[in-house]
Amino acid sequence: MLGLMMDTPLTLTVIMRHGDRNHARREIVSVTHDHALHRYTFADCFARTRRLANALDRLGAGPAAVAYATRSIRACSRSRSSTS
Repeated sequence: MLGLMMDTPLTLTVIMRHGDRNHARREIVSVTHDHALHRYTFADCFARTRRLANALDRLGAGPAAVAYATRSIRACSRSRSSTS
């Protein structure tokens, strides 16, 4: 099994840091419920996610709230794109 194990655990934080460092200017394109395209960068996505995580941490939210918030980011992104 030599060479098959990672030195760093593969967590969402590690994946996001990698994406932020290496792909910050790449564009995320999603289709909203009304079929309009919503575009923003990985840097924007990660900054928004960090703000949310920090706000939840300040409120004393636990892991269940974080899991719920992760799903809510998508919903928020969709509703935000339809109003702009």
